[in-house]
Amino acid sequence: MNRILLLCSFFSITAMAQQGVAKDQYPQTKRVAQEDVFFGTTVKDPYRWLENDRSDEMAQWVKEQNKLTDNYLSI
Repeated sequence: MNRILLLCSFFSITAMAQQGVAKDQYPQTKRVAQEDVFFGTTVKDPYRWLENDRSDEMAQWVKEQNKLTDNYLSI
């Protein structure tokens, strides 16, 4: 009985995963060479550009993310 339940669970999870979003469908998120030094510790922040929510580049990135989300939720 446990084997049947385990097998059914495996196939259910596999079927759900196949309906998800493929990795290559996500919009490309650029990385920048941003580093800060805090108390002698270097902290990399490659996504700092995403903090500027008024930039055209950020607006385009959000538009692409929203399109992907809307397509996924419409399934």
